[in-house]
Amino acid sequence: MAQQHAKAAQGPSDVGDVKVPKAAGADARTIAEIYAQKGALKEKPVTIRGKVVKFNPGIMNKNWSTSRTAPAGPTSRTTISPSPPRT
Repeated sequence: MAQQHAKAAQGPSDVGDVKVPKAAGADARTIAEIYAQKGALKEKPVTIRGKVVKFNPGIMNKNWSTSRTAPAGPTSRTTISPSPPRT
């Protein structure tokens, strides 16, 4: 089961190159920067710009999206974010 979760955390591999400019603003971060600074950023707002590479609506009453800010590879990061469904 752990292998399945690890593979799912990598996100989809068939989305092609993802080249997204970093968001603007004082709290703008890339996903890699968020992971690197996670202790300092806890409970603080951040702004990211990324490409949604996977979307699953209505699971456990939330919409789940997987985003990337850089091409897939050993240094890329993927984030999976829940949000309330739109009504």
